[in-house]
Amino acid sequence: MTQSVQARPRVAAGRAALLFLLVTAVTAVAAGCAAAPPGHLAPPITLDQLDVGPYGGAPCTLLRADRAARRHLTAPGTPVTDAATGGPDCRWAPAGPRYPTVTAGASTIVGLEDVYRGRAHDTAFTPIHIAHYPAVELSTVPGGIRAGRCTVQIGVADHSTIAVTADYPPFTDSAFASDPCGDADTLATEIMGQLLAGSP
Repeated sequence: MTQSVQARPRVAAGRAALLFLLVTAVTAVAAGCAAAPPGHLAPPITLDQLDVGPYGGAPCTLLRADRAARRHLTAPGTPVTDAATGGPDCRWAPAGPRYPTVTAGASTIVGLEDVYRGRAHDTAFTPIHIAHYPAVELSTVPGGIRAGRCTVQIGVADHSTIAVTADYPPFTDSAFASDPCGDADTLATEIMGQLLAGSP
C-alpha cells in the first residue's frame, strides 16, 4: 500500500512536467513564426520572393490604367524622381479633389530590414501586412499621418520593397477627414494583386 500511495504523486508530477514542456514548446514555436530572425528587426518574408527589378525603371507599369481608374486615379501616371531615394517613381493624379495623389515605386536596393533600421527618422511607424507580405505604414513629415501623408512599404524580397504613398494637399479638410494610410494600403493591395497575378 505504501508503494502505491507514493507512486501516484510521482506519476501526477511527471504528467504535469510533461504538459508544461509541451505547452512551452508550442508557445516557443508560435512566437518564432511571428518574430524576426535573430539579429533582424523586420519580420521574415514567408511567401515567394518577388522579382520587382523590371519595375524599377518603369514604375508606371506597377498599376494598369483600369486598376488606377477604379481607385479614383487618373491614368496614365507620370514618372517622377523620388526625393528621398533618388529612384524613379510613378505619380497618379486624383480623379477628384476628395482623393489623394498617389506615388509608387519598386526598389531592389532597399529591403524592409533597412526600413526598420531607419525608423528613428519616422514620425509614424506601424507594422502591417499587405497581401500576406510584411509591410509598414509610416510617415516622415512633421505631424505624421494627421498631416495627410502616409507611405506603406512592402517587403517583397530580402532586398526589395514596393513603396506606395498617398498624399493629400496640406491645410485642407480632406487631410484630416480622410485616411491616407488606408488609401496607401488600398493602392498597395491593388499593385500586389497585379504583381501576384503576373500581369504587367
